[in-house]
Amino acid sequence: MALTNYVRQWLGRADEDIQTAEILLREETSANIICFHSQQAGEKFLKGFLAFHEKHIRKIHDMSAILAECE
Repeated sequence: MALTNYVRQWLGRADEDIQTAEILLREETSANIICFHSQQAGEKFLKGFLAFHEKHIRKIHDMSAILAECE
């Protein structure tokens, strides 16, 4: 297992979503869009975890299914 460029890309995208959510939160933007970016960050962090462990990453958005794959 290694912190490959592919893993870094997933984690970087997740960080961008967190940063976006933080900016939107400071701007007191709609809770829906803040929650969207927060969910996206969680999904991308989990997919980064799967990539780190060299597991297949499915194109799904079901957090429960992704988390189950991480287990």
